[in-house]
Amino acid sequence: MSWIEDVKQELDELDTSRKALGKFGILMGCILVGLAVFLSWRGRYSPLCSYISGSVGILLLVLAAAVPQALRIPYKVWMMVAFVMGWLVSRTLLMLIFYAVLTPVALTARLLKKRFLDIRFKDGSDSYWLRRDAGKRVDYEKMY
Repeated sequence: MSWIEDVKQELDELDTSRKALGKFGILMGCILVGLAVFLSWRGRYSPLCSYISGSVGILLLVLAAAVPQALRIPYKVWMMVAFVMGWLVSRTLLMLIFYAVLTPVALTARLLKKRFLDIRFKDGSDSYWLRRDAGKRVDYEKMY
């Protein structure tokens, strides 16, 4: 599947109930208000940044308390960005782990002629399947 289909599927399965939208509004509102307090406390940043952050945070808190359904579109946009970032980060980490860990282990094992599974073809055949005697009955009820 492509990343667009993966993100679309995640968005289709997204919980947009009143409770989930309220949680989103409260969480993001608190984070933005906290950011505004931090920016104004530090004083090195433009006061406009803290005003914008605080205003958006308070707006989100008010909407979460009064009309959580109004947060449906911002929530979907936010989650779409989160799903795209998650898709990219997971594939990047898997690729890094594969090439940084598994590839050197495989190359070292090949150089040292180490076989981890010890699988060899039996009787000169070109398959791992074993022939079963036609007259021998196999009992799968008691395998152990």
